[in-house]
Amino acid sequence: MINLQKNQVIDLAKSDDSNKLEDITVGMGWLIASQSKNATSTITKSRPAPGFMNKLRGWFGLEQTMETYTETVTVEKSQFEYDLDASCVELKENGTLFGSCMEYSTVYFGRKNGTGITHGGDCLVGGDGDSDDETIKINLNVVNAPRIVVFMNIYKASSRRQSFANLDKAYIRIYNTKNGKEICRYNIADDLDQTATALVLGELYKSGSEWKFKAIGQCMKADYVSDAVSYIVKSNKKWK
Repeated sequence: MINLQKNQVIDLAKSDDSNKLEDITVGMGWLIASQSKNATSTITKSRPAPGFMNKLRGWFGLEQTMETYTETVTVEKSQFEYDLDASCVELKENGTLFGSCMEYSTVYFGRKNGTGITHGGDCLVGGDGDSDDETIKINLNVVNAPRIVVFMNIYKASSRRQSFANLDKAYIRIYNTKNGKEICRYNIADDLDQTATALVLGELYKSGSEWKFKAIGQCMKADYVSDAVSYIVKSNKKWK
């Protein structure tokens, strides 16, 4: 089993000791900190830079020179349980008369079956951070898209005042569905932006006849699966 670092890429078939890798399961797990405690988060703010001339510009209504600084704030505990959702989006670029067009299809708790892809169901509360909370099974010989981006988001994070500030652990792992042997794992906790509410965990993509996996760990803000998909589609070439 390979422990991945951010942006690391592996060849799935070469990393598996079976004769032929066809069916894989993508497992994702997380651990939410105690609901009874507040968390802290570091945010970036801006303010006018010091100096008499800069103040003078402000007095006369002119644009001032700004500086950035960081501030540690308290993230108040939420009265709601954290509901994290794991999903994936298939990406396929097709040529048209007017250029290229990105086609995509999403598999998530509300649409559990795609071509060669099956979502294992929605876990509403999460677990211990060491076992899978949600899974997605993929038949590499059946899927009809060359790229599959796996992500997760906190459901209704903004209205519930929730973020990754209370996420103690998070990981994605891939294992051979037939024999249960783990191929790789990416522990993401160290790469989390505490103000974020969604996360691109990794990407499966086909290179020639072989499937590869890239650990991504890209944070974003998205309350719903559709918000995360919109971000991923717009950033579709960012991780290649």
